[in-house]
Amino acid sequence: MTWLQLLFLLVPAVLLAAAAAAYHNRGRFRFRLTRVRLTRYNIAKLEPGDVPVMGPGGVVLGYTTPADYAKLRMQGTGEFPDGRRVNYLDGEAWRLLPAGSWGLGVGGRELSPFESIAVDPAVIPLDSTCYIPELKRWVRAVDVGDLIKGNHIDLFVGKSIAAGADALDWCTVEVYD
Repeated sequence: MTWLQLLFLLVPAVLLAAAAAAYHNRGRFRFRLTRVRLTRYNIAKLEPGDVPVMGPGGVVLGYTTPADYAKLRMQGTGEFPDGRRVNYLDGEAWRLLPAGSWGLGVGGRELSPFESIAVDPAVIPLDSTCYIPELKRWVRAVDVGDLIKGNHIDLFVGKSIAAGADALDWCTVEVYD
């Protein structure tokens, strides 16, 4: 067998093995955090009220109750009864989301239920792929939160908390590039 024939046999095998490893690991393993606090956040349901939800330039996007406005500020994304969704922009300004969007994390990163987490970027870098063994789930660090500090992640769960999602308060997080 010539070196060229050997090369044609080995290169595809090496590339296949590398692709399989990349898929399985979702990147290069960086570190593991144990005893991580796990909380959940969702899209706030906004009932009609008298508190304006303001868009850029002072445009009123809708009205909600004081209690629901407080939930909206905590969650970062809310849904009016007519199905329109708003997402935090800056200061007191909100933006309307395109139909079908779950919301946007920091820097305009798309949120996806049970696949997006908010992190403390000093602990877990933004855009990291993470694996939570207790949930058997791969997630992506795409958001931050004022209350997310240290070994704490916040799992985005969409419109409501799914049955059983509250059962786990602590988890392990494996962080990959």
